[in-house]
Amino acid sequence: MKILLQFPEGMKEKAREISDKLESEGNTVFISAAQCFGACDLALEEARMLGVDVLRHYGHAEFHKVTGEKFDIEYIPYQSDANLKILSDNLALLKKYKKIGLLTTVQHVHQIPQMREILESAGHEVMVAKGGAHTRHAGQVLGCDSVSATVAQKESDCLAYVGGGIFHPTGVDAKIPLFVFDPYSWKAYQINDLIERLRKKRQGMLLACAQDKTRKFGILVSTKNGQYNLAGALLAKKKLEAKGRKAYILVANFIDTTACANFNFFDAYINTACPRIPEDYERFGKPVLDISELSKLLELL
Repeated sequence: MKILLQFPEGMKEKAREISDKLESEGNTVFISAAQCFGACDLALEEARMLGVDVLRHYGHAEFHKVTGEKFDIEYIPYQSDANLKILSDNLALLKKYKKIGLLTTVQHVHQIPQMREILESAGHEVMVAKGGAHTRHAGQVLGCDSVSATVAQKESDCLAYVGGGIFHPTGVDAKIPLFVFDPYSWKAYQINDLIERLRKKRQGMLLACAQDKTRKFGILVSTKNGQYNLAGALLAKKKLEAKGRKAYILVANFIDTTACANFNFFDAYINTACPRIPEDYERFGKPVLDISELSKLLELL
């Protein structure tokens, strides 16, 4: 059997071990060397060109259904046991909150029962909500899907995220206190101030895009299977040009900020791909709005 393996950046070190095992079983194995940003970013083109029987995508749960391919697609989530002492040792952060919305990543969702037990043993009520269309587990958040947090906070006094880094929690539109318990940096802290700073930066970019001097827009379209939104790009172009702006549709698999900057003539960008791309606005050198903010922009123009 011909198998293509795909790993996110944090798991590429496991490629040799898994490849060796599969080859010892008589399979022909290929390893995708491209950057991988999630289950929205399957190595479909590579799999087609190689004529494989199976594409094995590690580290993520299924993002959306992919049909019509001649090969099977297998999602193999990677479970990692976080040291939950980061939660039990820092319960003082949560002492004044009765109801807590619990959040984590797919790597740690199997530990939600243990997290719940820690919090309930300390006298808290725990809310674990189902996420949006792209999540497969209650309590799970993605960088682009924090619906589980949006739902949980309606019935909670605060939110508690257990996992590494700030990428996932800063994607939450937190209306109540949000605390991060990071078992990798061994830090526990409230993150609302950072979320608010990012919100203000997005508001600043919105206002910059609405200025009269902002005339030429580059509309970013990614061909990644879970990010492709040509219909949204065409609609954005039509609506911007109806407001007297000029818009050009830029298409790539990977949206490279340097390559975009080399066009030189854009005043701003509208992103239709991963909604976290606008956070790299400093690397673009120009304001970047997500397609979800287009209606607000059109109201200001």
